[in-house]
Amino acid sequence: MTQPAKTTLLSTKTTARYSSENGKPPIVTSGELTPELLADFENGCYAYFSMKDVNDDKQVSKIAWGLQDARVQVWYRANRDEINKDGFSEFMKSLEPTG
Repeated sequence: MTQPAKTTLLSTKTTARYSSENGKPPIVTSGELTPELLADFENGCYAYFSMKDVNDDKQVSKIAWGLQDARVQVWYRANRDEINKDGFSEFMKSLEPTG
């Protein structure tokens, strides 16, 4: 994901946290998205998709708002039609930290 201009005064130095409840989409709080955290989120999403029988074309829209960082939400909201069309695998690739 290309880093957008900073749109919030929240600290980006904190590490995001992952949480999941059985039968609900996983949540990641605001903060740094580490590879380990994204792997947990991805696994939680696959479990949610399986449990709720989410069709491929609806997967991204069902979980995107669980990434609670304002920068991710602004990026998703501005590009959601294309992001949803590209599917979950591409969505996850776009979240991988660069550099």
